[in-house]
Amino acid sequence: MALPAKDHDTLETEKPEWLTLPEGAAYLRVAKSTLYRWIRQGRLPLYHLGEKVARVKRADLDALAHSGPSSADRQESQFWTTVSQDALNELWDNEEDAIYDNWREYYALPAR
Repeated sequence: MALPAKDHDTLETEKPEWLTLPEGAAYLRVAKSTLYRWIRQGRLPLYHLGEKVARVKRADLDALAHSGPSSADRQESQFWTTVSQDALNELWDNEEDAIYDNWREYYALPAR
């Protein structure tokens, strides 16, 4: 007696609710270390399903992806932007490099 054929289209579209950490990282297209950091920060819950088995929920990953960057991430980004700008100002704000600040005037080019 033959077994009934399974609907392969239905099987392929079903997505598992629980993902391993490497699967979760691949799902969000981030590094595993990023996922671990979010777990440590409390931004992503980790569910232990045994002594050595841990999973994340797809719904939690979706919620995290739609929430945008955390305030800590934004502050870190703003910090590095400020540091970079200060470093550039220090390097480029001198008489020797003044020509680069006014290169359009030097080459008689119209302003945009």
